[in-house]
Amino acid sequence: MDYKVLKVIDGETFKVYPHWSYNGHRGDIVCVAGIETPSFGEDGHLETTEILRQIIEDRLVRLTNPVSIHFDRLVCDVNLNGHKLFS
Repeated sequence: MDYKVLKVIDGETFKVYPHWSYNGHRGDIVCVAGIETPSFGEDGHLETTEILRQIIEDRLVRLTNPVSIHFDRLVCDVNLNGHKLFS
């Protein structure tokens, strides 16, 4: 299933539509598995957020290989045009 990226929150987290469903949980926030970027207020936060925004905001992505739910966010692989991001 494809999801539209509505808003990039930070360099590894974004909001999608429609809601995802995994292991009895449901939500709209996704965290890219396997990467960690600077948090709000840390050096590099704005730059990494802008990079992810340019790559996926307003585009369709496919969410694969869910790992877990962390802080109500689905942690999974993210694919754009058939290619895994940040592999």
